[in-house]
Amino acid sequence: MVKLTNTFSQYNKNPLVLLEGGLYGHMSHIWEDHELTFTDLSDMIDSLLSGGIESIKEKVDGQALACSMDMEGNVIFARNKGHIKNFGEKALKWEGVQETFADRGDLTNAFSFAAQDLSKALCSLDRDVQELRFGPYDAKVPKLSANGKDIVKDRNGDPVMETVKIKRWLNFEIVWPETTNVVPYNHRLIVLHNYDAFDIEGRRRESDFNDFAETIRQDLERINKLVQKRFTISTVPLMKLPQPRSFENSKESYIVRINKLRDEFRLTDENTLGDYYSVKIKNKILEAATSIGYSVSESLLDILINRWLNAVKSPSIREIEKMVPFDDDNGGSAAVTFRGWIKSTDAKDMQKKLLSDTRGEVKDMVIDLGIEVMGNLADFLALNPSESTNQIRAAIDKVIKQTEATGNAEYTRQIEKYLETIHKAGGIDKVVPSEGFTFSYRKKNGEYAVYKLVGGFSDLNNLIGFFKYKRA
Repeated sequence: MVKLTNTFSQYNKNPLVLLEGGLYGHMSHIWEDHELTFTDLSDMIDSLLSGGIESIKEKVDGQALACSMDMEGNVIFARNKGHIKNFGEKALKWEGVQETFADRGDLTNAFSFAAQDLSKALCSLDRDVQELRFGPYDAKVPKLSANGKDIVKDRNGDPVMETVKIKRWLNFEIVWPETTNVVPYNHRLIVLHNYDAFDIEGRRRESDFNDFAETIRQDLERINKLVQKRFTISTVPLMKLPQPRSFENSKESYIVRINKLRDEFRLTDENTLGDYYSVKIKNKILEAATSIGYSVSESLLDILINRWLNAVKSPSIREIEKMVPFDDDNGGSAAVTFRGWIKSTDAKDMQKKLLSDTRGEVKDMVIDLGIEVMGNLADFLALNPSESTNQIRAAIDKVIKQTEATGNAEYTRQIEKYLETIHKAGGIDKVVPSEGFTFSYRKKNGEYAVYKLVGGFSDLNNLIGFFKYKRA
């Protein structure tokens, strides 16, 4: 079994939220966690279906940013990693946020007005409260390796702890109706999410899921500063997952699907999704090599798997091609053909397709799970869910009519694919005004991870934005 060389972001017994966009990049879907075991996958699905997940919040369709406060009591903002180094030495004040997003229409208004309102609110807090919430402090955290990416562990596999000075940054999203992608919110919000704390080198060392944001909201509520000039400041309340009526039947159907994936390559419950994906890609490579009469080495297999599954870019594609010599026992023509196959598969679009195909069955199962769970949720961030749902339906109808007017068969095929997902969710009448939700899950090894579960939202997003983002 090839050893995976990338790791899913984890910190010792400490939930980690990866917000979408800006400094915090991409929040992971369940199928993207290569370290998730089949045991954890089964237990997670059980918990989601039975209402056993408690740390769960609606995922907001907004613009991400982070803020803190400097030693002079100024609110500072971070959009990238350079802004948080040296405890925010190069971070932006609200004027810098406005300048960064200048000349971008509604997006300019969203960021600059939110930065102004949040600055005014946080600057109203007593100085001792500001320092308590955002001042640097000593914390005992897992020690990081020299590259800052891995946690150092002792002989027993437990994290080695160290005391370092760190500083909190409050993650928030801006809900400005004119800039939301799909969900038509009908009010302007600054939604506080959680904190991430960074050391002086800008490495994330500590985090939470919800408590810090709620504390800040309460601080502002006590001084009557939640309602500002353009925005209302809020948090996302923790939600309670209801148990589906047919919980046992639903659970059994997913267990059957999980076991089928596991048994396909004779894996065990303790094998991971990464192990499963690795075998699928390995078989794809072997199939291509065998079809042309080339015998590929185990070392080259491992390199290609890690390149295409884990985005490990070393060695380079030119160096990899040299690992397929022309004078080997396979004969020159087979080597030339296999080099060409590697090069074509390494193209960006082909890599994307390979990864999509590899994860396809797991992704489909997770999407079905999201559709089922979201169908049981009733409370959403939009103040008027019915009105928001009607606006989404109208947007879908508009795209369908536009597609019919073009007469383009390929457009029709793509639109029908997106509509198929919506039909699986119960049809347009069952569309809910929500991007999905995030939740914290504790794995069997004691580590926490945070995932997003969006059901059919990705395809809904692609559908509504089909012509908006379509290249001419």
